[in-house]
Amino acid sequence: MLQSVRSAFEYQGQKCSALSRVYVSASVWNSGFKDQFLEEIAKIKVGPPQDFTNFMGPVMWASLLMIARALLISF
Repeated sequence: MLQSVRSAFEYQGQKCSALSRVYVSASVWNSGFKDQFLEEIAKIKVGPPQDFTNFMGPVMWASLLMIARALLISF
């Protein structure tokens, strides 16, 4: 579980090996995967990169920010 969250959100998802999909069988999903995944995501600390206790910081380039905003708006 933790490895999936780290892969998806480490470096704000701006790395070539970032997790973009997880295929989970219905039995695993229904046995608590979703709840555990969401709990781990809720623990992510976001803030300035100078504070090493933060897990996520700003995106690297303005162009990536524009892409992220467009994706969020589309949902």
